[in-house]
Amino acid sequence: MAELGSPPSYLAPQLYLVPLAAFLAYVVYVRFFSPLAGIPGPFSASLSRLWLIQHSIRGDMHRVTIDLHKRHGKLVRTGPKEVSVSDLSAVKKIYGS
Repeated sequence: MAELGSPPSYLAPQLYLVPLAAFLAYVVYVRFFSPLAGIPGPFSASLSRLWLIQHSIRGDMHRVTIDLHKRHGKLVRTGPKEVSVSDLSAVKKIYGS
């Protein structure tokens, strides 16, 4: 008999699958269905801001960003909801100046 507060033994495998399924659903969404999914950039940058934080702490964010723009073009995804823009006309269009 199960102790109070612990799940029944037949539920134990399913309890591990729920967070895994949620994580996989998140990865599929941000990589394929997000409005920014078509913008190139590092895989890890599309999933989390930890990529951005790591390079900021190292102090090489500016060099990495320049290299990414050389490799991928004027728009580069630097976070799940962040894009780096290197085109002046696009910046003016985005910010309305």
